[in-house]
Amino acid sequence: MKRHTGAAYTCNALIPALYPRVLGSSWLELAAAVRRAHLNPGEVSLRGTGSFQVRHGTGRPGRLLAWLLRMPPATETAKTRLVVTPLGRGERWERSFDDRFLVTTQREAREGGLIERFGMLELRFRLEVQDGALLFRQVGAELHSGPLHFPIPQRLAPRVEAWEEGAGPDTTHVGVAVTVPVIGRLISYEGHIRREVPR
Repeated sequence: MKRHTGAAYTCNALIPALYPRVLGSSWLELAAAVRRAHLNPGEVSLRGTGSFQVRHGTGRPGRLLAWLLRMPPATETAKTRLVVTPLGRGERWERSFDDRFLVTTQREAREGGLIERFGMLELRFRLEVQDGALLFRQVGAELHSGPLHFPIPQRLAPRVEAWEEGAGPDTTHVGVAVTVPVIGRLISYEGHIRREVPR
């Protein structure tokens, strides 16, 4: 995989930003708005605001699990805020839907791709670019407890499907869906995020 360097792709003088590093030569195939959404200038957090539709599964087990995990409640128009902060060679993603927070960390996988962690759960993704949009293809899942980690068989692992496409100079259209075996949909959310441009 080719690696890009240079001021346009760095989050500081030494470490290229996470997404250009993971995508390599595919980075330049992304829509400009998507590229801007994944470039942290120095150690300054990227911030964005928008409105999202949030959905839960229709079954009682799915709704109960979403409540136990403190997932954002279902709504047509959740006031949404996103703050992405550099964290070593990775990033901390803090999303708020009205008054409910969803926080994860992301980093590059050793074998390539992206790892996102939520509590004890780590999901591994292969990133793809299609018609300028960024697609997240889940390829693995593990449970972590201290130094121990346990791979989750594909048939038992929660599944995340996500995509991001350009929707204006500083706006992206985002969709995420999380399903759990047997239970079905846990949560899905979709909407627009407008990047706050530093003055």
